[in-house]
Amino acid sequence: MYDPVILLKIILFPYSKGITSGGEIQWQSKSNTLFKALSCDAVPHFTSVTNFVSSYPDVIDSVFEQVLLVCDQQGLLGNELFHNR
Repeated sequence: MYDPVILLKIILFPYSKGITSGGEIQWQSKSNTLFKALSCDAVPHFTSVTNFVSSYPDVIDSVFEQVLLVCDQQGLLGNELFHNR
């Protein structure tokens, strides 16, 4: 069993990069230094990732949206893909 905070970081970071596949997230957790740092070297199986996402889809979407809004307020996103309405 993985800490939900770790799983959330493992999911939010790749989502910000357009990576949504559980298998790709698992592979990145094994091979990408930034992923390793965020996950504290945890490499959950892709089924753990997908089960976590399917168990809390609304919460994860809400957190991701909040992160994007804060990043936008701080001027960290640029306006190519994300615009205030």
